[in-house]
Amino acid sequence: MACRDTTFKYSNLSVRPTSDGRYEVSFDVKNTGFAGRGRSGAGVCWCRVRKSRTPAQRVERVLERFSLKAGELKHVSVLLDGRSLSYYDVDAKQWRAEPGSFNVLVGHSSEQIELTGKLNLTSAIAIK
Repeated sequence: MACRDTTFKYSNLSVRPTSDGRYEVSFDVKNTGFAGRGRSGAGVCWCRVRKSRTPAQRVERVLERFSLKAGELKHVSVLLDGRSLSYYDVDAKQWRAEPGSFNVLVGHSSEQIELTGKLNLTSAIAIK
């Protein structure tokens, strides 16, 4: 969600595993102004994590709200845990994530995807 008179540019996506089994998704967002006019603005960064080739396994998360002055850049970082990569298995009555490749999509909204990346889950996760 961007202010009408403000444009935000996303760049430098990084998706990496952490030492405690989570994944860090980080990127930069910059207020580039609108039509050459410098204006402060506010918005929300969001991230969708989706298991490749399995549309049912996805989670949408709001990462962070931000307010930036004209020309200002902010580094945004969020940690994804096992629950972030899981879907609810009705039969097993628990949250599960199967190993494999996940797409990471970052942007203003589901209609305005600015950055894409991948993460690979190496072992299954089950959360009661």
